[in-house]
Amino acid sequence: MTKYIRRQVDDDGNKISLECLLKTLEETQQTIRAYDVKSEVLTIILTLIVSIVNFNMVSEFKSCYSIRFLSLVSLVLTIFSLLAAGLVLFPRKNLFKQIILGTYKPKFTYFVDLDIVPSFRNLDEYLNQVDSTDWKKEVAYEVLKTSCIRDHKHRWFKWASMLSGITLTVIIGILILAAGASYG
Repeated sequence: MTKYIRRQVDDDGNKISLECLLKTLEETQQTIRAYDVKSEVLTIILTLIVSIVNFNMVSEFKSCYSIRFLSLVSLVLTIFSLLAAGLVLFPRKNLFKQIILGTYKPKFTYFVDLDIVPSFRNLDEYLNQVDSTDWKKEVAYEVLKTSCIRDHKHRWFKWASMLSGITLTVIIGILILAAGASYG
C-alpha cells in the first residue's frame, strides 16, 4: 500500500512529507507492538511469581499473621497491576475523539474499517475512493490515531510497571519474613 501511495504523490515537498509520515506511522506501530509484548511478559512473570510465593510458601506459615497480611496485599496489588496491563492490551475505542480534524473528513482508505465504511466491500467503490484520497492528510490522520493508541498504552504500562514493582517489593518482604520465621 505504501508503494502505491508514494506513486500517487507528484511534487517533491508532498513526497518527502508523505514518506516522513509513513515512516512515523511505521515506528509508532512498532512501539505499540512493543508495549503489547512487554505487557504480556509482565503479566506472565508477575502471575507466576505471585502464585508461587502466595500459594506455595505462605501456606506453610499459617500462624504468622504478618506474612498472611503481606500475602493479601500482594494479591490485591497484583490484581490492580493485571488490570493496568489489561488496559495496555485492550485500549478503549474512543481514543480518537481528541483529534481535531478541522475541515478534513477521513476516507478510511489506509486502514480500512468496513464497519465505518461498509461500501468498501465493493472493490470498485474502494478503488474510486483510493484514487481520490488526499494521501498526505489520510496518513497524517492515521499517524495521529496510532499516536493516541501509543500514548494510552504508555500511560497504562507505566502504571502496570509501578504496581508490579510495589508487588515484587511486598513479595521480597514475604520472603524475608518467611526466611526469618523458618530460622526463628
